[in-house]
Amino acid sequence: MVLIQERPRTKPMPPESPRMVDPEEYCRLAISLRSLERCDDADLGLRILRDKMSGERYAVEDSRLMRFKLSQI
Repeated sequence: MVLIQERPRTKPMPPESPRMVDPEEYCRLAISLRSLERCDDADLGLRILRDKMSGERYAVEDSRLMRFKLSQI
């Protein structure tokens, strides 16, 4: 039997892309009882919430979220 040794990775694998949601869904998630944390990506202009239990991420474009918030005033 021949064992193949896995080569060490030089850089970590990128996380899965977040699931894009509309601004209303993002706001619902933000005020829900789920254990979520923000992990925004300013370079991409995304507001991101990560579920601490499942690791799933939900994102909305920052500009869309701001327009939505302004329309609610």
